[in-house]
Amino acid sequence: MSYLRLGLLSFYSAFSTHQKNKEIYEDLKRIREKLGLLSEDEKIQIEVDKSIEKYEEAKENPDLITELDKEIEKELETYIRANKNGDIT
Repeated sequence: MSYLRLGLLSFYSAFSTHQKNKEIYEDLKRIREKLGLLSEDEKIQIEVDKSIEKYEEAKENPDLITELDKEIEKELETYIRANKNGDIT
């Protein structure tokens, strides 16, 4: 067996194990969420993930974007531009 095949086999094995561990972790996280056993950081991360999902949906469907969302986005863009120039306010 060539070194390339051996390397690919090792990579596949490690990647497969990583994916399985990731699935198990997510399953355990969902179980802990149902039982109310999540840490504060995990609760915050779930809220952030939900917000990101909503934002992605809104980008795909502009009708979902509210006026408040537009104002917030403008403020963030202004803040980012100001920070790039070194003008932190």
